Amino acid sequence: MALNFARIRERGEEIAVRKSFGASSAVLKGQFIFENLVLTVTGGVIGIVLSFVVVALLGNTLNIPVKAGTTVPMSFSFDFLVFGITLGVCLLFGMLSGVLPAIRMSRMKPVKYLKGGEI
Repeated sequence: MALNFARIRERGEEIAVRKSFGASSAVLKGQFIFENLVLTVTGGVIGIVLSFVVVALLGNTLNIPVKAGTTVPMSFSFDFLVFGITLGVCLLFGMLSGVLPAIRMSRMKPVKYLKGGEI
């Protein structure tokens, strides 16, 4: 959420200009929540793809030592149900971490920010 606040502060002038030209708070909130969801899901998909690659590379190659001289082979597999749940959790966290910064940004007074104030 802190990254979202920082991202919004960097774009403060753009937000102020858009609000002064008539952009509604609902449109601005929707834009920032959508952007946050896209970023979150992109990060989630990249993480899942990387984990899929690691699972494919490891396969059945890992042996865990249990006792002195004894090892147990470990196998890895990729579960698409877990993939779907993980992607859903990414969407949920993206939504939750984007709502508060979007609400705060939509309440901003454009005149105050354009004069050098904070959001």
